[in-house]
Amino acid sequence: MDTRTILEIVGWAGSGLVVISLVVASQRAFRGLNLAGSLIATAYNAILGVWPAVGMNTAIALIDIYWLLRLRRDSRPRSISDDS
Repeated sequence: MDTRTILEIVGWAGSGLVVISLVVASQRAFRGLNLAGSLIATAYNAILGVWPAVGMNTAIALIDIYWLLRLRRDSRPRSISDDS
């Protein structure tokens, strides 16, 4: 298999993860799959030099990271001292 074919498979895998993320019910799973797909798509598009897609996927990845961190923080058990 040549490099171009492998690159195409990786690009399709990233796109597939983004599509799959849209059909999962769990917010955490959605963000995780979407992040993985966006990171793969960012790398794929950077290699090809498609800079608008790199920018969009980078923004999506950053948004997913923000929400994953927020979901993690919000799911922590709280103590009484956290309310003050």
